[in-house]
Amino acid sequence: MPFWEDVYELRRRGLIPRQWSRADIARHMGKYKPNTIQSLPSNQSMTRDGAHKGNYVLRGLEPKAWRVKPGTFELITDPEDTLTDQQIQRAQALRVADNGTGLARVRTNGGDAARKEGVDAPFARRHRPRPCAEEHVEGLCSDFAACVEVGVRKYSGPSVYFHCKTMDRFKSLGYQVHSAIEDERFRELLYATLVSWGMHDMKGAKMPDFATFTEGLKACAPEIHRLSDYEIVNLREEDVDHVIDRLWPLITRLPGSVTKSKLVANSKLVHHLLPCLVPPIDRENSGKFFGYTQQDFQRDQAAILRSLFPRFVFIAKRMQPVLASFDYSGFNSSPTKVIDNAIIGYVQKNLKAKGRHPRKKGAA
Repeated sequence: MPFWEDVYELRRRGLIPRQWSRADIARHMGKYKPNTIQSLPSNQSMTRDGAHKGNYVLRGLEPKAWRVKPGTFELITDPEDTLTDQQIQRAQALRVADNGTGLARVRTNGGDAARKEGVDAPFARRHRPRPCAEEHVEGLCSDFAACVEVGVRKYSGPSVYFHCKTMDRFKSLGYQVHSAIEDERFRELLYATLVSWGMHDMKGAKMPDFATFTEGLKACAPEIHRLSDYEIVNLREEDVDHVIDRLWPLITRLPGSVTKSKLVANSKLVHHLLPCLVPPIDRENSGKFFGYTQQDFQRDQAAILRSLFPRFVFIAKRMQPVLASFDYSGFNSSPTKVIDNAIIGYVQKNLKAKGRHPRKKGAA
């Protein structure tokens, strides 16, 4: 477990105080070199006013702790805080770190040094949620219903038809994961949906043949089933990381793509089997909404999932009364698809690049 996750775990277990020193953590972190324990808290922390920042923060890494006073630190996201408060604290820290001017790119030597010292993932510009994401989330939540309406209107044709048919079939099977995976008609509809959602084309996205797809889906059935009791609108704060820890290994194994790009294809796949938990993730809409580029998705997909999923949870909880008003039919087939449609609509309304040709209808 990386350095800052170890510190977080010590706090969660009550083994160190909220405001801790190097000596507090050293007695529990014998696997790290003394130099790491001595230097990393300073290098990846800052004062609340931003007047003093560690070397790694100056180079673009995400700050992990506040400097309360010399030699005393406090985690920016502390396990005693609610998920909402953690997100607020994190957003505040990113704004302070960037001085309101946007993120600086990480120098290579800074990233290499951080890796050597055990930083969880050198949270460079591509690995952390952008400050703009907080603004987008606020804008989305304040205009949610209108964004959903715009998002639903964007797509038509095969992408909508096969998705609706897949979800109708899943409903007829009682929303049971094992029953759906064993049902050939459901598998055929899901396979067709993924193709219509752009997961198999001449530009690089490629799915396996149907027999391999079926075999891989059946092999993952137990892992999918273990997540089937979780719902994003009811997810407890303490379960968010647990879900992510199970979800990412599952995404790496699902048979939605034969390429190295697993997050987009397999989030879309598992969305149709865990529609109350996992939103579909793509580059064009959710990626742009949260500030990620096409290139980011080629680098550290696990870090993107770990960054995005808590924000999906935040949106779901904040918009829970609105989500409850939907009958979950048609293209608004589940809470996570409604959220996805809202994000699509927000991007269409606010982030669509001028001068670009609109994407052809039929690809989700």
